[in-house]
Amino acid sequence: MSSCPMPPPALKDLPRVTGDLKGELESFKASSLKNAETHEKIVLPSAEDVAAEKTEKEFINGIEHFDQTKLKHTETHEKNVLPDKEGLLYFFCITFIFILSALFIFLCNIIFACVLLLT
Repeated sequence: MSSCPMPPPALKDLPRVTGDLKGELESFKASSLKNAETHEKIVLPSAEDVAAEKTEKEFINGIEHFDQTKLKHTETHEKNVLPDKEGLLYFFCITFIFILSALFIFLCNIIFACVLLLT
C-alpha cells in the first residue's frame, strides 16, 4: 500500500453533463419552490425503556447516598501459616536424601561406564 495520495483525475476523465440538464440547472430558480411544512415525529420510549431507566437511576441514587453508618465493624484475621521448625527440618532432610541418592546413582553410572571401557 502506497503512502502517496492518488492524483486527481484529468478533466477529460470526469463525467459529462448533457446540455439540456446543464441548461435546466443554470435556469433553476429557488423562488419557484413551494413552501412545505415539516412534521417532526417524536418517538416516545417504550414502557420497558422507562422501567430500565428508572431502575438504573434508583441504583445509582442508592450508591451515591449510601449511609456508611449502617455498616457493621468487622475485624480481619490474617492467616500466614509458615512451617514450624520440625516441618522445615523434615523438608531439608528429605531434600538432602534425594540429592544424595541422585548423586549416588550418578556415581554408580560413571563407575559402571569406566568398568565397561576398561574391559
